[in-house]
Amino acid sequence: MVSKLKHMLMLCCIVLLIYGCGTSREFLVVKYNGQGKVIASRDVKGNQPVKDEDGVSFFMMQDGQQLFIQVSGNVDVIEVTGDVQAALERLGIKDG
Repeated sequence: MVSKLKHMLMLCCIVLLIYGCGTSREFLVVKYNGQGKVIASRDVKGNQPVKDEDGVSFFMMQDGQQLFIQVSGNVDVIEVTGDVQAALERLGIKDG
């Protein structure tokens, strides 16, 4: 009985970790060209994208499937705390 309870508790903890404990965070992944002009952007909800020396990688949902996306080159991750459209306009992106 105790073992079963431990397994249930561990399962609940894993579910909370996967779903971010009910918090929803939003990020913009922005790619720049050689002149520093924005050439692409992606609105990412949920887990924070990971940035390393090769670029940025993140998970996103599309058509009910979870996709793993990697973007290389001159890429930034920006956390959005307000309106996504306003953040895009501040970056000079007309159509996000």
